[in-house]
Amino acid sequence: MGELEAKEEDAEDTKLMHPEGDEAAAVFACQKVDYDGETLSVSKYRLQTRLNRPVPIYMGALNPGMLRLAGRVADGVIVNMVPEHALGQVLGEVRAGALDAGRDPSEIEVVARLHVALVDDPERGQNLARLGFGAYLATSVYNRFFRWIGFEDEAAQISTAFAAGDREGVAAAMTPEICDAVALISDADGLRARLRAYADAGVDVASLNPITPSPEDQRRTLEVCASALDD
Repeated sequence: MGELEAKEEDAEDTKLMHPEGDEAAAVFACQKVDYDGETLSVSKYRLQTRLNRPVPIYMGALNPGMLRLAGRVADGVIVNMVPEHALGQVLGEVRAGALDAGRDPSEIEVVARLHVALVDDPERGQNLARLGFGAYLATSVYNRFFRWIGFEDEAAQISTAFAAGDREGVAAAMTPEICDAVALISDADGLRARLRAYADAGVDVASLNPITPSPEDQRRTLEVCASALDD
């Protein structure tokens, strides 16, 4: 996938969402809405129940166009599978969108969906990431995202293998480095350190998804994560 093609797909994603973000805010403000767009049309629509408080709009985003759109119109942005080293790059786009719209970037809440594996053996956690997320990284939006943040070779190999129906090839392209970018894979001390790094980089809310299979492992994982900011 070339740079021009990626930019065109990113622009298409943004077009699908905007100006619907503005219209959603009008709907939740109980205003009458008339809108005829490419992906949504409504006529004289108004909520029948008046809300007693404003409803915040949170927008899921990964690639530059959507991140900037979130900065322009949303109360919060939700990111998924963003490693710590890429947070500055990702949130920089949100900040740029906010500033373009005359908004204060610090008022936009940042929610990170974090997939976590509490393991003593990193290879076990990486295999869980390969099993759970290899196909995700073959989809257009995630493949473009991982190319953008520096995993160009791995993303290209995943895309090629997936298109050929080569599951083993997809797994092989999920290197330890990209597995650790997709998920937080570590022992207790390592998980705490990585969660603190997310907080330090600007994440306000961590939405945690334990990927270890047993309920007991999941409970322990959440307990360790909950203690990350105690000190």
